[in-house]
This record gives sequence, structure tokens and C-alpha cells, in this order.
Amino acid sequence: MQRLILLLLAFHSVPALGQYQYYGAPNDGMGAMSSMPPAPPPVSAPPTYPGYGSDMSYGSPGYPSDSNFNASSAPNILSYGFLEGGYQYQQPKDSSLEGSHGVALALSVQLFKPLFIRADFGWSLSNGGGRSSREYDFTSASLGAGLYLPIVDKFHLLAEVGGMYGKLDANINRFSFTEGAIYARPALRFAPVDFLELQAGFTVTSSDSFDTMIFDVAAYFRVLSQLDLGINVDLGDEFTGFTGGIRFRW
Repeated sequence: MQRLILLLLAFHSVPALGQYQYYGAPNDGMGAMSSMPPAPPPVSAPPTYPGYGSDMSYGSPGYPSDSNFNASSAPNILSYGFLEGGYQYQQPKDSSLEGSHGVALALSVQLFKPLFIRADFGWSLSNGGGRSSREYDFTSASLGAGLYLPIVDKFHLLAEVGGMYGKLDANINRFSFTEGAIYARPALRFAPVDFLELQAGFTVTSSDSFDTMIFDVAAYFRVLSQLDLGINVDLGDEFTGFTGGIRFRW
């Protein structure tokens, strides 16, 4: 009897199946769940976004391409900063005088928008058609300031005022003169295409000896990013002038 009691006590002291958890082995759907902490989720790379270029377009680098840089750095053909020079021919309306040949220079500087200053110089010489008594040289110069108004990018109106000087030195005194005057010139500039500029203007002066009214037209053709070929025609009441040359813009 005593042995039977000891056997029953030993049986009750044995733990039940499944009472303890198992570590280090997969559960396989049987028994208690493992107490190991779950593995962290994989770390993904941060999202990337396309960069903005100089033209604010997606996927382009943050600086302009060579083609964009060249186009933006080239001055507009309607620039007010330029140096111009070339051949000049002057034909007086007086039939007693032959035409003269020489040079013409022009300089324009934009001080700030829309103000610019301009200086012109011309000199020409005539051999009198082989007659020394009709030889002469003609010198002209002007300095003025102007304002321009862009109606659109390719069409500008402008007005210029200033002073001018003219001197004709002839072997016959009655043809000679020296005079200063003031002038005013309204004009327009038009660029129908990027490589072509057309100009037209009308000048009135206070002169008594040379032109009091001048109608002028001009055309410029771009041959390089800052270089143009130009031709000008001046139709005055005392002189008719033709000029052809090059213009450098900045």
C-alpha cells in the first residue's frame, strides 16, 4: 500500500506534454509558438527624384548645355551696344561737285535700359572728277542720346536728340562751309527673323548749310553671333549718302 501511494505521487509530479516552449527549432504548425522576435523588414533605398536643369525640365543637369549657353550669351541683333565701321560715299545735290569716298564710324553704348548714347563720325574726299579746282573733303560728326521702347522683342521705337557738326573744305570758297546744329531723330528697328534687322528713321536739323532733313533706311545681316554686315542709305536735301560695313555687337 505504501508503494502504491509513492507511485501516485511520482506520477502527478511529471509536467504535462507541451507545458514547456521549445527554442531554436521551427514550429512547423505543431506545439507552442516560438518566442524569438520577428526579423526586421528589409531596408529599402531612399526614393530618387529627377533633377531640374537650367530650363526647368526633368532629367537634365543643373547647368545649361553648350547650345543653350551659346544662344543665350549672344547679344540680340537689336542691341544698343555696338561699334560700326565701313566705306562711305557722299554725293552732293549741287551738280558742280563730284561724289566723295571715305570712311564712316559709329559707336553706341547703352547706359541703362532704355537710355543709350551714340556718336558718329564720317570723312570723305573727292578729287573733283580730275579737276583740282573742284576737289574737296567733307567731315561730319554727331553726338546724342536716345530712349527706346520695345513694343515687342523684335520691334523697337526710339527717339534720339543731340548735336552735329559739318565741314566742307573745298578749293572754291563758295562751296566751303563749317557749321554746328542740333538734331532730332525718331526711328524704328525691326527684326523679322533672328539674323536680319531693318531700320528706318527721319532726322530734322537746325542746319542752314547742309542737310536739314534726312530720311534713312538700313539693313543688317548677322554673319556671326556678334558680327553683322550692314548697308545704309541716307537721303538728305543736300547730300545723298551710302555706307556699307560691319557692326560688332555686345
